[in-house]
Amino acid sequence: MLKSAYELYFFIGGFMSKKLTDKQEKFARAVSSGSTITQAYKSVYDVKDTTKPKSIWEQASALASNLKVASRISELSTKSEEDHRMHANSRRQYVLKNLETIIEDNSNRTSDKLTALTLLGKTIGMYSDKIELENTSEHSVEQLEDQLEKKLSELFNSRAS
Repeated sequence: MLKSAYELYFFIGGFMSKKLTDKQEKFARAVSSGSTITQAYKSVYDVKDTTKPKSIWEQASALASNLKVASRISELSTKSEEDHRMHANSRRQYVLKNLETIIEDNSNRTSDKLTALTLLGKTIGMYSDKIELENTSEHSVEQLEDQLEKKLSELFNSRAS
């Protein structure tokens, strides 16, 4: 069974080589790790100091547009995002488990248990630092702007006198 767009591309276009060159692979890995295509190109390919930035960008752009390379960048980026989510979930489970242990351990002080309960509540979204404001004014924004301009004008005119 095919596992990625990268493999599908080579399955459909079997006449082409499945494997990227070493430099193409390094470029794809650098881009998927967060480097710009220009930075990745410079780090992988021998770019002379006299090479114009426009030329470097054009070469990097052409390489990144190559279907094999673009597919590989996409595959690596997707894998990286998935790994990041799995690692974050693992850390979250670790923190929750330890907070529950602190809460349930009778040898811990009450203040420690309350702190753990508060952190646990924040973790699961029981507390919100978000304040929602509702406009209860009967005036429109335009009316309020007009009133503010009038008051500012009066204030500046009284100071000028």
